[in-house]
Amino acid sequence: MNYQYFPAGNTGMGFFNLFDGIAPMGARKTIILKGGPGVGKNTLMRKYAENAENKGKRVELFRCSGDPDSLDAVRVLGDDTVIVDGTAPHIIDPVFPGVTDGIVNLGVYINKEIKSEKKILEPMFESNKYQYTLAYAYLATAMSLKKSNISTALDMYDRKKMRRTVRDIAPMGAVEKVGSVRKLFLDAITYKGKISFDARVRAANEVYTVKGLGKYLFFNEAKELLSGNNLEIFYDPVCPNLIRHIYVKELNIWFTSFDVDGADTVRTENFQKYREPDYVEFNKAQTEILVQKAVSHLKLCKKAHDDIEEVYKKYMDFEGVDREYEKLVNEEE
Repeated sequence: MNYQYFPAGNTGMGFFNLFDGIAPMGARKTIILKGGPGVGKNTLMRKYAENAENKGKRVELFRCSGDPDSLDAVRVLGDDTVIVDGTAPHIIDPVFPGVTDGIVNLGVYINKEIKSEKKILEPMFESNKYQYTLAYAYLATAMSLKKSNISTALDMYDRKKMRRTVRDIAPMGAVEKVGSVRKLFLDAITYKGKISFDARVRAANEVYTVKGLGKYLFFNEAKELLSGNNLEIFYDPVCPNLIRHIYVKELNIWFTSFDVDGADTVRTENFQKYREPDYVEFNKAQTEILVQKAVSHLKLCKKAHDDIEEVYKKYMDFEGVDREYEKLVNEEE
């Protein structure tokens, strides 16, 4: 099974980039794809991933939060190779050009006659940018309400009890090192609504579902206590500085916000010292409304992006793109 992630998100802090989590320890080889919309980056990455999978290699797919049907990156674990979209809004440049990293500029296969479409393209790009601005404004307001609830939770819960529970579930023993941390998203706000990739969590043997307003405090306590292990941390799609899931590699344990059949449940109300204020539920309801407002604008972003791609596709030499793909595949053989 190929596991899927989001390396970035549409959040209350705007576009939030966690691309360093694709290969947190670095990759043997990184190929950065350049070029505008509609030049074939997604198709090339998809074909590369399928080719690797057909050879029996494990592949990780990194989906685009703007369009979850498209790829931002592919990582072939056996080869330790990454192919990544390095265009805006996630501009990426080589760390070691010509040594471990390379650039494939698919923009060279755009026919220069596309200049004749400038008057058509300009309003499409402006619409795309404007709709993202509106979507992020709604998400910023949603984040402020969510943070208000979290601020309330700071004084409501007994953190010592939380820490004892973490230690009971995941005893660490003596730890003399600080483990590595991989940071990504398993959830994203997209034009299709909120999308979650939970297959990896559901396939795990030891899973703890954490429920209640206090879960964000619980995850933070778990992160601090388990820092001697190698962790994978997955953040909230609205508030990207809040943890939503943690995987403890050495112990093969998940703490998650997902409802997983058969998982043990940690109910954070058991750590409450005080009753939740009434406005907490109100804030939750308003947050959902604001997220849906954001989604409505992300749909308009997707439409503008699709319109832009259709224009570019008419001026693309896709045979040239196919030649670049063949070169990449042949280099690995």
